Amino acid sequence: MPKILAIDDKKDNLITISALLRNMIPGCEVITALSGEEGIKKAMAESPDTILLDIKMPGMDGYETCGRLRECKATKHIPIIMVTAIKPDTESYIKGLEIGADAFLAKPIDGYVLGAQVKTALRIKKAEDDLRAERDHLEETVAERTRELHESEVKYRLIFENIPMGILNFNEKGAITACNDQLVKIIGSTLKVLVGLNMLNLPDEDLVSVVAMALNGKPGYYEDEYHSVTANKVTPVRILFAPITSEEGEFIGGVGIVEDITERKHAEDRIKRSLREKETLLAEIHHRVKNNMQIIISLLSLQSRDIEDERTLSMVKNCEDHIRSMSLVHEKLYLSEDLSRIDFHDYIEDLSSRLFQAYEVDSRVVSFSSHIKDVSFSIETAIPMGLIINELISNALKHAFPENRRGSIAIEFTQDTKTDEYTLTVTDDGVGFPEGVDYQNPETFGLQLAEMLTEQFNGTMELDRSRGTSFKMIFKEQKYRKRV
Repeated sequence: MPKILAIDDKKDNLITISALLRNMIPGCEVITALSGEEGIKKAMAESPDTILLDIKMPGMDGYETCGRLRECKATKHIPIIMVTAIKPDTESYIKGLEIGADAFLAKPIDGYVLGAQVKTALRIKKAEDDLRAERDHLEETVAERTRELHESEVKYRLIFENIPMGILNFNEKGAITACNDQLVKIIGSTLKVLVGLNMLNLPDEDLVSVVAMALNGKPGYYEDEYHSVTANKVTPVRILFAPITSEEGEFIGGVGIVEDITERKHAEDRIKRSLREKETLLAEIHHRVKNNMQIIISLLSLQSRDIEDERTLSMVKNCEDHIRSMSLVHEKLYLSEDLSRIDFHDYIEDLSSRLFQAYEVDSRVVSFSSHIKDVSFSIETAIPMGLIINELISNALKHAFPENRRGSIAIEFTQDTKTDEYTLTVTDDGVGFPEGVDYQNPETFGLQLAEMLTEQFNGTMELDRSRGTSFKMIFKEQKYRKRV
């Protein structure tokens, strides 16, 4: 509902103007004042949308009242229509317009003219109010964005200057446009030298290729010893170069984050030295254990020369075989690049060869074959498994081929990757395992040992007598057990 203020020293005039306004602009609110002073007060209090102001009034006339309204911040945007009893001349028009009037009306007032003038003033007022509101909102938005930008710049600057890494910005040509003091410290140069340096002209081809990748919109990493071209310094660094793109995806610049990894490299070198020392020590331990076992084997061999009882001699020889199989594990570990695991194919080949020599069996009479592919075990599994295989091969060499009978011995290893179970099969085509012997409750120490070690693996052992002798063992690799 529009609000109109009418200022006139004649009460009758105000009544007439009020009636005309309500008739021409239904629903409008008309406020009246009998003097310029009263009009200014009501204008400030009511904030009307348009003011009708009589020029000739005692005391403060219309011109002065108009000037004061224009000087006041609260009323300077209100449209003012000046009303005069006579037709104004050019000088009066100019004076009124210069003071701040927006239009003139001459008495007697024509209702239609009055309505048209006021409606025009109201439209102007609304347009100006909308424009001011939009401008105020825009100014507020700009101020808010400026504040946010300033805060963002302050935060970025704090990070830029205080982060313990070097940071640099570069343009679309690869030239450094800004960098922090930490980068200067890492590179060993000066801010003046670094800013403006084109990284595409650096002699390090790997670094240049990574910068070029960032210029093409893809992040890239560089890790190496950086030889500074601006200072006589070499620094191990890790650098991430990343592009900065606009909302449209266009490259507008890039950022580089430079980390001095000198301490990390030193730590890695210390770890590597320590690891080499431990590997050397562990290899020496395996070597000494193997030598000590060889001494035990030699002592047993010397002692066996004085033994006449065949059963006792066989027991001593079996002990030698068991110790030899364990010694071979340590020998393989000593010679291996990996001190934690043994290639079981090589181990079985060596073990079988030594057993054939120990029992003086001609490999042309009894052949040996192994089918083992990509199987390796830790010492936790290798030693007991070596003892089991040693016993089964030894039994075959001693009992399966009497009187130089020809035949073969075969070993096969398979792994089920789904269950992590291994299947070991030791087969010979000799005379066969005696029917009257219970392999699960044997009287001989060798088979007792094999059965006991199988239980240690939580495995199972089966015997097939259909074609010679075939022992099949299913087990899982032993896990490392912490020593107390």
